[in-house]
Amino acid sequence: MNNIKPKCSICMQTYSNETFLRPCFHSFCFECICYWINITPESANCPICRQSIQSLVYNVDEENNDFDEYFLKDRQYETHEPPLRRKRTLSPGEKIKLQRKQVYKGLYHQTNYPEPLPRHANLTIITPEHIPRVFI
Repeated sequence: MNNIKPKCSICMQTYSNETFLRPCFHSFCFECICYWINITPESANCPICRQSIQSLVYNVDEENNDFDEYFLKDRQYETHEPPLRRKRTLSPGEKIKLQRKQVYKGLYHQTNYPEPLPRHANLTIITPEHIPRVFI
């Protein structure tokens, strides 16, 4: 039998506090999606399907049918920092995995570029949503 565990599509590791996005319900690690939604104002969209994220569903406890939900507010005025409130202690392996995900946190800063010269003002900037998706 295969013991393949689902992985976060941001960090490519097994989930650490699997977090679901509403309305699309794609899932990511809590730390990964929190970092993602604070990169730029446009990043409050799902990294997979690009739908606007309304809320994060995290700290899911299937045994007690319990979870936390954080609703995203207007992105222009604040950064999103949902409270984590861990419900259980982490195993040594989970602690190491969480520390590994935080190694690069803070090393990548948003870059502000100057306005383009007038002769380049009409150029189109290519972003991921301009690239067609090809499924094989």
